[in-house]
Amino acid sequence: MAFKDELISTLRAPSSGLLNPQFDLEEKSPKGKVAGFVVSATFEGMPQIDRQHLVWGCLDKAFTPARLHNIVTLITVTPAEAKRD
Repeated sequence: MAFKDELISTLRAPSSGLLNPQFDLEEKSPKGKVAGFVVSATFEGMPQIDRQHLVWGCLDKAFTPARLHNIVTLITVTPAEAKRD
């Protein structure tokens, strides 16, 4: 399974705390580096730092530090914020 797919599966799990997350992720290199957007209504009313803590807290539990280095950036947005673009 590609790292991108593992990342999505991890953040879709009920234990992630994210409500119906959607993803716009790209693999950015042959080494499987991943970057993109995580969209969830869970983020509504949350400051960006709290959104990041929620996502990264989940990822820290699921992946080793070496695997986490394959994440270039994850931008956390609400569905309304995603529609503005």
